[in-house]
Amino acid sequence: MKKSVFLFLFLFGTCLVTPAAKGTTYSPFWFEPGTYTAYHAVDNFSNAMLVYWFNGTYYLVKSVKAILINFTIISVDSQKGIATVGVEVVLTPNSNDIERNDTSNGINIVFVPQDNAPNLPRNPFWDETVYVANNSIQIGNKDVLQVKVTSLRPITIRGKYLIFLENGSVYDLEGRYYGHTALWGLRDLNVNDTFLIHNGTPIRIRSNQIINTTILTYYGPIEKPNGILITEPSAIGLLFYETKGASIVSYNPQLDIMLTFMGPIADLQAIGILDVSVADERAISYAREHMKDLVNTKEPKELWMHGVSLFKTNIQNNNQVVESNPPKSGLKIGFFISLSVLVVIILLKGGVLRGKSA
Repeated sequence: MKKSVFLFLFLFGTCLVTPAAKGTTYSPFWFEPGTYTAYHAVDNFSNAMLVYWFNGTYYLVKSVKAILINFTIISVDSQKGIATVGVEVVLTPNSNDIERNDTSNGINIVFVPQDNAPNLPRNPFWDETVYVANNSIQIGNKDVLQVKVTSLRPITIRGKYLIFLENGSVYDLEGRYYGHTALWGLRDLNVNDTFLIHNGTPIRIRSNQIINTTILTYYGPIEKPNGILITEPSAIGLLFYETKGASIVSYNPQLDIMLTFMGPIADLQAIGILDVSVADERAISYAREHMKDLVNTKEPKELWMHGVSLFKTNIQNNNQVVESNPPKSGLKIGFFISLSVLVVIILLKGGVLRGKSA
């Protein structure tokens, strides 16, 4: 509870660096080496999944119970206007599977080997393999080998990427551009701005609206006003998995910080994580308990967003406030509330949040 109170006070004691002339930075005051923001979600159905591009192969990592994503600012070069950010993603299996040593469950990693041979990669990103199953899937007139690995241990994915401080552009360490960072600067983006480059296609912003709603997170309630950014849909089509959906990101315009996200973001795509899909238990529980209120109001007093939400941060206060003038445009918030309720109904009936897999 103490950390929630701290963030409440922090909202009234913030200093934001507003967009400035070309050649200067507009990253927020807290964006300095050593600062971290961590995001978390728990899926009671163990249906959380992500798509990971690693060493030339696409992997579908599914049957995940909990996700923890930590963004840490490693360095900021003010002269070059570039920051290096480290990412650590921890995927945890269901504890019941670990206790029972249940190899039929655990975290499942599905992929198609590049050589179409039943071999595991030489340097896998998982620590332990407890079970391997091979089967053929038909693609056109060709049989293709599909491999499923099961692991009962947590899986950790690490990576680094770059953010250009002048405009929030995200690049991987080889110089490929992925779009705008989701960590900050969302209040300054407009409808039709490019949020993400997905498979070479710009994914544009469909709505970016400030709402008079408190966003509930694992960190604690983040007082209103807050913002919700929604993109046009993006699609992922693998041989054994396909999905299509929008990126939905909530943020606080005063802190200039991301609060929750669901779907692809440039900061993860730059390290190979193309999509994150999770039905968070707190979001489902909240929507189920407050379904009438959510359906009957255009702008609820409180809302627990679907996806991954703020969990921990070491951001410090520097006791100054600069007013922000964030955009108000695009879809009505009622559309998103209806979408949230629909997601809960689908989940309660045993559906899948984003996409389907073989």
